[in-house]
Amino acid sequence: MAECNDSDTPAFSYLYRNTGADRPDQPVAGTVQNVMEDCFWHISCRCICSYPMGAKTTSDLYENGQITKKEAEYLLTFVNQPSPVFVRTYLCQICLNDRVPFLKMMLILLASEWMTAQFFRFIIFRKKNYFGEETVMKKETPATSSSEAFLDVSIMNGFETVTRLGGYILMFSILSACISHFWNMKNLIGYTLSGILELTTGLCRLQNANIHMQWKYLLTLFLTAFGGICITFQTRSLVTRKLSMIPYITAKLLNGITTVLFALFFSKII
Repeated sequence: MAECNDSDTPAFSYLYRNTGADRPDQPVAGTVQNVMEDCFWHISCRCICSYPMGAKTTSDLYENGQITKKEAEYLLTFVNQPSPVFVRTYLCQICLNDRVPFLKMMLILLASEWMTAQFFRFIIFRKKNYFGEETVMKKETPATSSSEAFLDVSIMNGFETVTRLGGYILMFSILSACISHFWNMKNLIGYTLSGILELTTGLCRLQNANIHMQWKYLLTLFLTAFGGICITFQTRSLVTRKLSMIPYITAKLLNGITTVLFALFFSKII
């Protein structure tokens, strides 16, 4: 399910990108994952934005000619993540009843995210100068046009995006309810399937699941890192068809598995 924070909205992203706001982070952007300076603010946005806005801002960068196709597909492997607000409130407080510290959860999720990014950077995208081979042709937008119309465009952009996300949430929630009506999902396999179909629905059912806390903890982390089928469809609806979703889907699956491994490791030392 798409999470809603003030900074997660498409309008926020559109307004920031089109008002010409200065970004003091640009001078150090080259040191982060060897991507272009225009990407750095969107990587930083991962700290406050949530599924699937990281993917949308990446797609917008590509369509605006600010990054190459290869850079966009690489960014998709790690910028689409749950927000700290979602982890703190819904995951830790509601689903796990504060039995797992928030900082521990975030540390595990961030470590897994970082490992996934490194894997794709140095194993999958290992070709030398991979991110400097394509020429970026930036689109020029008339200043008068952007200054007069950006507010209207951002509002309509926000309505369109929210409608899309809500439609997928509704569709997969109904599908999950139909499956649970005909099949007993009150077991480990059922909770996993429910979470894979629609994240928040699965986490809600997992909250009162009669399973061992360790299994609940690991399953919650895996589902949150993986995102599920609903979020994948949401992401696909917001990302331009020119970008392949194969790196994204592979990265999310790897991210979920790595998160479980990190959780098992930290359980032994913390």
